[in-house]
Amino acid sequence: MLLGSVNMRECIRSKLQQILVKGFWFPIFQSFIELLIKRLSLCYKFKRWISDGEDAPRGAAEIYQLAFTLIALVWLIFIPDMLNLFRCIRFIRFVSFVFSYYFIIEIMVFSLDWIFVADKPLKSYQRSLATFLLNIVQVAFLFSILFVLYDCHPLETTTIESIGENLNALFTIQLISVCDSSACIILSKLQRLVGGILMVIIVASLVGAVVREEEKEMKNNALAGDD
Repeated sequence: MLLGSVNMRECIRSKLQQILVKGFWFPIFQSFIELLIKRLSLCYKFKRWISDGEDAPRGAAEIYQLAFTLIALVWLIFIPDMLNLFRCIRFIRFVSFVFSYYFIIEIMVFSLDWIFVADKPLKSYQRSLATFLLNIVQVAFLFSILFVLYDCHPLETTTIESIGENLNALFTIQLISVCDSSACIILSKLQRLVGGILMVIIVASLVGAVVREEEKEMKNNALAGDD
């Protein structure tokens, strides 16, 4: 009886060791992020299409980012002059919401993938830093669209002022001043969360770049000493 109990414990321990070798919940979390990227990301699908199964050229992601940034900017330019139209025609309003929320979610999923999933060495810290800085500008544009659609700003607020306030809130990780509507308050807090995550990534990129340069310099000094 005692021997059977010991053997059972050993069997359970052995099975747990096999199961937990790669982790417990973290691999599931990584797989979920990868699934979101592969199934839902237009950027991923565009890079796969243009690469034809091989590694996508670096410019593929850049042209995708630029295209959607320009679309968001044009949207912002026209929204104030056509606000009544956006309110009256539900389809246009719906498309505006879907466009804004989708790309905010895509940026967040891409950021999570960059932090927790991607294991390939960075080809360029400068490019990564520029990408996340552009992401902050894009997020500012997208939240500006949402704040207008939710009537979160006073009517006299211009597009430039809205973008400026959002950029300031994102870079300083602060809540933007909005009306007392619950939707606007939640949106403001969501913007702070997104800005906080992006700023952490930017700081990590800068620190990584500094460490990499220091390691490179130390390596060069060691080689020079050997000579």
